[in-house]
Amino acid sequence: MRSLATLAAVTGITLAFAAPAQSVELFEEAEKYAVESVSAGLSTSQAGAHADLTTSFELVQDAGKPYALTRDIKFVLPPGVIGNPQGIPRCSSLQLGTKPEESECPVSSQVGISEITLGGQTAGTFTEPVYNMPSPGGDIVARFGMFAGPYQMLINVR
Repeated sequence: MRSLATLAAVTGITLAFAAPAQSVELFEEAEKYAVESVSAGLSTSQAGAHADLTTSFELVQDAGKPYALTRDIKFVLPPGVIGNPQGIPRCSSLQLGTKPEESECPVSSQVGISEITLGGQTAGTFTEPVYNMPSPGGDIVARFGMFAGPYQMLINVR
């Protein structure tokens, strides 16, 4: 059941069980869906330096392809690890556009890069810039925009 709770937390899916046979099948399916590896690192350990934080993860694969579709991945940074996007220019939703080739985000709003491998009809590895975007407010303190292949992605930071 722990794996099902993890699946629900990671994917944002609400699970309901109708019959014991179905729950066994869902349990076996959920066991196949997991995060294979996670890593985080700093570009320097120099005291007082403005180090870049790199996070990465890999999902379980089946014959070299991602086993399942992913909707949400949650990273929780340790207390004291902070970033301040307020001093960096922002890219508006209009500038980001809906397709990578249409993006008009200023280079000065770029805060990093992403490398994403997709399966399915848009299979391939894509390296794209990550842009600082205006936060919608509330508990979202920062927002980043990027593309994963042809798909626009917004990353909310809480």
